[in-house]
Amino acid sequence: MSGLAFSHYQTVLDAVEAFERTDSLSALRDRLTAVIATFGFSHFCYAAPPSGIRPKFGDGVLLNGWPAGWFEQYSDSNFHLYDPVTRFTRKQARAFLWSEAPVADDNAIGRSVMQIASTDYHLRHGLCVPIHGLAGYQASISFAGAEIDDRFEARSAMEMIAVYAVNRCNQLRSEVAAPRLLTAREREVMAWVAAGKTAWDIGCILVISEDTVNKLVASAMRRLNACNRPQAVAEAIRHGEIAP
Repeated sequence: MSGLAFSHYQTVLDAVEAFERTDSLSALRDRLTAVIATFGFSHFCYAAPPSGIRPKFGDGVLLNGWPAGWFEQYSDSNFHLYDPVTRFTRKQARAFLWSEAPVADDNAIGRSVMQIASTDYHLRHGLCVPIHGLAGYQASISFAGAEIDDRFEARSAMEMIAVYAVNRCNQLRSEVAAPRLLTAREREVMAWVAAGKTAWDIGCILVISEDTVNKLVASAMRRLNACNRPQAVAEAIRHGEIAP
């Protein structure tokens, strides 16, 4: 492995570790912004395509790191309908440079979109990474900057960084969308119940009374709509409250 390739590989590993430590979307956005600066990128946007339930571009944005003015102008003007990068993304399996996206002769607005991004917001160069799932194309994350490293090694590293950032973003959004059913103490107690510990055992481990343990288990059962402890454990696992 060349020195450059090893350096990029280490950057990816450090980024993955940093992403996993983030506990909010804003923290992830800040961390990703710092990481991509290594390759000359200053901004990014992770978005799913508009659909019947998300008719506007802004409705599909999952993590926004665009300049504020550009994001508003892009959304309000429905530029996604003409953006050559957006059109090209759906047909690609791997990351590509914005300059590789063809602009149709009759797409004058598309050329204007790229010109505005470059001139007004200094987004002169970009890299787009399509995100695919079992059902095919699902979303994309696009990076941009005034001067970027577009060498193969850098593009490959950016593609891996994008995938891990997207995965962490999806995890964080899922946690926000599905609030916890149990309190932290109830989860702690139920984890020990799942491990086969008795109320007396759990009381000794957590330094609380056996009566308090039973009350916490009873409260967890009510929240989980469970009739007994085994069902409560099963429901806690199903809802992601405790690990299987």
